Amino acid sequence: MEEKKKGMKMNYIEDSGEPTIKSCRLSAGLTQKEFSKMFGIPIDVIKSWDCGRRTPPDWVKRLVIEKLQSIEKKKEL
Repeated sequence: MEEKKKGMKMNYIEDSGEPTIKSCRLSAGLTQKEFSKMFGIPIDVIKSWDCGRRTPPDWVKRLVIEKLQSIEKKKEL
């Protein structure tokens, strides 16, 4: 995974070339806590996803990434 330091846009990409939930969350400007509150996902689950200890089902990943990307686009307007 590729990572840029604090103050720069984070860029986490899976080996498959697809964005990760973490990369989309960071691009949308959300902390783990904000993401947890917004989506109703326990923060420990988000932390596990971020560090790769757990992975969500593919359908969950697709839906969450789609929503995070729409949040990011709205912030760019």
